[in-house]
Amino acid sequence: MTIILILLISIAVGVMLRKVPMLHHLGKTATLTVWMLIFVFGISLGSNKEIVSDFGRMGATALFVALMGVAGSVLAALGLRCIIDKNRKK
Repeated sequence: MTIILILLISIAVGVMLRKVPMLHHLGKTATLTVWMLIFVFGISLGSNKEIVSDFGRMGATALFVALMGVAGSVLAALGLRCIIDKNRKK
């Protein structure tokens, strides 16, 4: 609940500050930050002996579920992008 509240507050601040030119570059910064978080998360997973040793036990099912989760997220993002692009053209 706290994360959603922080997200909603930050959206409201973003709406209020959308005309500030300096903040228009935050999209690129946010993308870089997400990539760095993913990289650091991978390092922490790789350094955890328990998790790495369980990879073999988790098997193909876990890999399939993970890949389908990523694929679903990508498809949802593309669908949302199409909807947003249609609304912008109107």
